[in-house]
Amino acid sequence: MIPRFFKSLYWKISALLLCLFLVIGAVYVYVTVFTAEMFLQETAQQIYQPLAHRLTAEIEPHVGQPGERDSLHQLFLRVRSYNPGLELYFLSPSGEILATSVDHRLAFNTVQLEPVKHFLASKSEDFILGADPCGLVNEKVFSAAPITRGGELVGYVYLIVHGREYDSLDQMLFDSYILRLGARSLLVTLVAAGFVALFVLALLMKKLRTMTAAVKSFEKGNFDSRIAVSSNDEVDELALAFNSMAETIVHHVDRLKEADRQRRELVANISHDLKTPITSIQGYIETLQLKGSSLPEEERSRYLQIIIAGTERLRRLVDQILELSRLEAGHTHPRPEPFSLSELVQDIVQKFQPQAEKHRVRLQTLLPDSVPAVSADIGMIERALQNLIDNALRYTPADGDVVVQLTREGKDVLLEVSDTGQGIPPEDLSHVFDRFYRAEKSRSAELGGTGLGLAIAQRIVEAHGDHLIVRSAVKRGTTFSFHLPLDRPEQAS
Repeated sequence: MIPRFFKSLYWKISALLLCLFLVIGAVYVYVTVFTAEMFLQETAQQIYQPLAHRLTAEIEPHVGQPGERDSLHQLFLRVRSYNPGLELYFLSPSGEILATSVDHRLAFNTVQLEPVKHFLASKSEDFILGADPCGLVNEKVFSAAPITRGGELVGYVYLIVHGREYDSLDQMLFDSYILRLGARSLLVTLVAAGFVALFVLALLMKKLRTMTAAVKSFEKGNFDSRIAVSSNDEVDELALAFNSMAETIVHHVDRLKEADRQRRELVANISHDLKTPITSIQGYIETLQLKGSSLPEEERSRYLQIIIAGTERLRRLVDQILELSRLEAGHTHPRPEPFSLSELVQDIVQKFQPQAEKHRVRLQTLLPDSVPAVSADIGMIERALQNLIDNALRYTPADGDVVVQLTREGKDVLLEVSDTGQGIPPEDLSHVFDRFYRAEKSRSAELGGTGLGLAIAQRIVEAHGDHLIVRSAVKRGTTFSFHLPLDRPEQAS
C-alpha cells in the first residue's frame, strides 16, 4: 500500500524532477567524458603525425635489407622507450604487417588501408580511427606516413597512439582534476536548481491547495467561496474559470429557487382562484337540487346564470394558464406576417365598446393618418392588445378614459394603451407582470380578473423581440407600451 505521503502531487513532481536531474547529470557527464576523450584522441593523432614522418627516414634504409624485421623491431623498441604508449608497425603497400614493436602474438597480420589512405588524403585534418592489430578494440586512434624509395611506395609507418600498455584513457579522465572539478560544479548546479525548482513548486502547490480548499468549501454549500487571483498564469486562469463557474452555478441556483417559489405561488394562486368559483358553483347546484321545485323561476334562472358565469371564469382561467405555460416553455412561436396595425386596433376597440359603455368609460383611439404595415404574428398581437385594453377597463373608474394610440418611430411603430385610473404604487410596478399578481386584489377579484393577462401580454411582446413597458402615477393613470417593426424598414424615413 502506497503511503499517503507519496500520493501528494508535490512529492510526485519532486520525484520526477529528481529523476530528471539525475538523467541530465548522467547524460552531461557521459557527453563531457566522451567529448574529452575524442578531443584527446584527435589531438594525439595530430601531434604524432610529425613523428610518423620522421620515422619514415629512419625506417627507409632498413627496408629490403637482410634482417629487416629484427632491425626494425629494435628501432621501434628504442622509440617506445621514450613513449611506452605507442605501438609501431611497418606495413607493406598492401597492408601486410612486416615489422612491429609488439612482442606478443597479433590478432591479425594485415591492416585495412582504407582509413590510412583517407587519413593521408585529408592531410591529417580529419579525425579517423583505424584497425588495432592487437585486437583489443575494433578501432583505435592512429597516425601514419608513407615510405617511398626513388618515388615508389615501399610501405607505411603505422602508429597506434594508445597501445596495450597505456593506462586506460577513461581512468585517466576520471582521475583528471579538471573533470572532477567540473563534476562537482555540475553537482552543485543540479542541487541548487533542485532547491529552486522545489521552492517554485511549493508556491504552485500552495495555489492549488488554496483552490482545493475553495472548491471543497463551495461543495459543502458555501456559495460565496471564491479564489483570489493575483497574476495571469495558467493556474490563475483556472481560478478565474472556477469563479466564473461558481457565479453561473449560483445564478442557476437562484433561478431554481425563484422558479420553485413561483411554482409554489402558482399552485397556491391556482388553488385559490379555482376554489372560489368551484365552491360557488357547487353551492348553487346543491341549492337547485334541494329547492329546485320550490324556487321561483326568476331566482332559479339567476342561479343558473351565476353557475354559467362561474364556469366561464373557470374556462377562461384554465385557457390562460395553458396559454402562459406554452409561451414560457417556448412552445408558441410568432409567425410574422404584414398587416395593418391601425385596422387591428380599430377592430379590437370596437369589440370592447360594449364593455366600456357598461362601465361608463370612454374608450378612444389616436391613430395617425397613415401607418405602414407592421410585421408580426397578428393573432398573438391581437391577444396582447385585448389583455391590455381589458386590464385598463377593469382599473378605470366611471367617467374615466382609456386611449389606444399609435405613433411611428423610425423603423418601428409604438403602441400605447393609457388609462386614467388610480395608477400603480411604485412598490408594485416591478410585479405587475408576475403571474396572478394584482395591485388591487379585492377589486380585481370582484371584476373577475385572473392576474394572468399582463403576464401573457409580456411574454407575447418578448417573443417579438421587445419588452412591455409600464409607466404609472398614483391617482393619474397608467400607460403600457411596446414597439412593433415595420414590414419594410428600409422604406422608413
